[in-house]
Amino acid sequence: MSDTVISVEHVSKLYKLGLIRGRTLCADVSRWWAKLRGKPDPLLKVGQEDHGNREGEYMWALRHVSFQVKQGEVLGIIGRNGAGKSTLLKILSQITAPTSGQVKVKGRIASLLEVGTGFHPELTGRENIYLNGAILGMTRAEVGRKLDEVLAVGDAAFQKKCLGKMGEVAKGGRTVLFVSHNMAAVEGLCASAVVLEAGRVVVHSPTDEAIRHYLGSIEPCLTRPASMDGGARRSGNGRIRLTSFHVESPVGVRVPAVRSGGDVALVLGYACAEGPPPHRVDVGVSLATARGQTLCVVYSSYLGRLFNDLPPAGVFRCRIPRLPLAAGRYLVGARVVVGGDEADWPRDGVGYLDVETGDFYQTGQRGFGDGAPILLHAAWEAEESCDAGRTRETSEASTRGR
Repeated sequence: MSDTVISVEHVSKLYKLGLIRGRTLCADVSRWWAKLRGKPDPLLKVGQEDHGNREGEYMWALRHVSFQVKQGEVLGIIGRNGAGKSTLLKILSQITAPTSGQVKVKGRIASLLEVGTGFHPELTGRENIYLNGAILGMTRAEVGRKLDEVLAVGDAAFQKKCLGKMGEVAKGGRTVLFVSHNMAAVEGLCASAVVLEAGRVVVHSPTDEAIRHYLGSIEPCLTRPASMDGGARRSGNGRIRLTSFHVESPVGVRVPAVRSGGDVALVLGYACAEGPPPHRVDVGVSLATARGQTLCVVYSSYLGRLFNDLPPAGVFRCRIPRLPLAAGRYLVGARVVVGGDEADWPRDGVGYLDVETGDFYQTGQRGFGDGAPILLHAAWEAEESCDAGRTRETSEASTRGR
C-alpha cells in the first residue's frame, strides 16, 4: 500500500481579470480607457506587478503543478510574492477548486493558520477580528477573551510558539505543508521543499537545495541599487518617506561592501510631506540574514535620540563601529515613526549590506564564525578553580597514606 497521502496532479488555476473593479464610475472608465490605449492599469496598487503569468485578461495563478507528499513528511513551499503559494494552499484546503487537474488526499486537511480569511478595508482591525470570529461561529465574548492572542500573531514569541507547535505535529507523524518567506524556519522544519515560480514548480528537492535555488533566483534583484520610489510593499501615513539607501565608509565614501570589524554607516535618504517640519522622529534599522532570520534591530530612540525640525529632504545616518558580522549578505530593513505614529515601513527591506572577510579580532587572522553570522567582542581567561586545588590536595594525601 502506497504511503503517499497528498497527490497533486497537473493542477492549474486560471483567473479572469475583471475590467470593472473600481469603487467609482470614474475609476472604471479610467481603467477601460487605459486598456484601449494599451497603457498600464491606473488602479494597480503600489507593489503590484506582472509576474509573467498573465495572458491578456487572464492570469494563470498555477500551471500544471504536480508533486506528492508522503505520510509524516514536512514539505516546505517557497517562492516570491505572486508565485502561487496561497492559491495552492486554498486548493488543497478545498477553499477554491482547480481549473484543471486534480488533488487526491488520504485523510483530512486542517489549516493551522487560516488561509481563507479576508480583511474588509472599510472596517477597523478590531471590527475585522470580531467579524471573522462570528464567521467561525464564535460569540462576541469568546472573541474578546482571545483578542490579545489574535493581536500578537506577528510578534516573535507567537511565531516561536507556532513553529514549536508545527514541530510537535510533525514529530507526531502528521503531514505538514509549511509556507513561509523565512528561509531559516523552512530549513529548520522541512526535510524537502517545493519552489514555485510564476505558478509552476521549478524545484522539488531536499530543503537546502531548494533554498539555494530560490535565493539564487532572486539574486539579480538583490544586486540592483535599492530604491523606495514605490516599487516595494510599504505601510505608514507618509509623513516622511524613505527614498534611498547606501553604505558609506567612515570617511563618507559610498562603498559596495565592508569588512568584518570595520566601521560602517548605513545611510537612508528621506523626504518629508508638505506641512510643518516633523517632530519626535524615531528611525530604526534592522539586519537579517538572506534567509530571513532577524539578527538585530536598533532605533535612534534606543540611544536617547529623537529628531526635531527636520529639513524637507535629507539623510539619516546610522554609524556602526567594528561591524560584528561574518562575511555574507545581509538584508537591511528600515522604519520611520513620527510622534509615535508609523510614517514609513518598506516591508521588503531597503537594500543589502555585503560583508567581506576581515581581521575582526585584530590578530592578523581572517575568516571566523564557523557559519554563524554574529561575531562577538570577547575576552578569554583560564584559571585554576578552588575545587581543582582541593582535589589535588586529597590526591597527595592519599599518596602519602600508602
